[in-house]
Amino acid sequence: MDGDGGQDLAKYLEAKRTHYDACLDHVEHSLRISDKINANLNLHFVKFDGNGEPKFSVLAKTLVDHIISYSIALSRRKNIDAIEAAKLFQEARNNFNLKEESGEPGEVLLYFLLETVIQAPQLICKIDLKTNRKDEVKGADGIHAIWDQQKNRMVLFIGESKLHADFSSGVKESLASIEKLYEAKTLERDLLLATKHFKHADGPTKERILKILDQQTSTETYEVVHACLIGYEWQKYADLQGDKRKEFIDSFEKIYLENIEKHRLETLQSHLDQFKNKHLSFHFFFLPFKSLDEFRKAFNDYLTSG
Repeated sequence: MDGDGGQDLAKYLEAKRTHYDACLDHVEHSLRISDKINANLNLHFVKFDGNGEPKFSVLAKTLVDHIISYSIALSRRKNIDAIEAAKLFQEARNNFNLKEESGEPGEVLLYFLLETVIQAPQLICKIDLKTNRKDEVKGADGIHAIWDQQKNRMVLFIGESKLHADFSSGVKESLASIEKLYEAKTLERDLLLATKHFKHADGPTKERILKILDQQTSTETYEVVHACLIGYEWQKYADLQGDKRKEFIDSFEKIYLENIEKHRLETLQSHLDQFKNKHLSFHFFFLPFKSLDEFRKAFNDYLTSG
């Protein structure tokens, strides 16, 4: 992948940026986390429709539209007809447990953000490894990769998704899950899965990736970044029901950024200060929700009616 390694990986991208732009956006900022931690921060939000309602339902439908590409290996989707496509959708749907508190909608959302924002394609379909639809696959919530042209090496994004009503609890649980990956050596198992259950078709790019991942024989190194989605409920959305509706919609990005700067950033920093493995790198995706229960219900409704 030397030289054109980025193009080699980019050809595996399946989620399109146009689908992101239809329902999501982000706020530009210059906020920084302590220099003790190597971390980037993306502030995403759900767009408003023409009537001033946030498009959470559109986001849920968009994610359901991506469950085949999220769940089923590319090698099984080549040259299929409409009937086979319908069967694969049913198979993908059956892998979701549909519990009200399920974290799986968040995992699909993180997949969607990594592919459309970071342009990092998914390497393995972990949900396809489930043996029981009532279970959720333990370990990382996804493994994606890009090729860093400047450093001339592969960067692995190890996903961790938390949809939690309370922002602080979501951050705390996300970091605790990452620490467990290292304490239980689960990450090593997940990377082994990548070598056995590579999502895409055979070819030289696959062989090169698998060779890089085998650090016992490879002379190359790869970088690991923990991609953390923190989806949380934001009480400020209640302004949509009162006299402040127009002001909230018109000044949404400003209000959102001020809330992050005054409250969320300090909370994130306090949890990172207690984090053991400070040598690790992070990429945080923040996304406030009006109601996580409503979002999960919309996701499940679209999934079961598709």
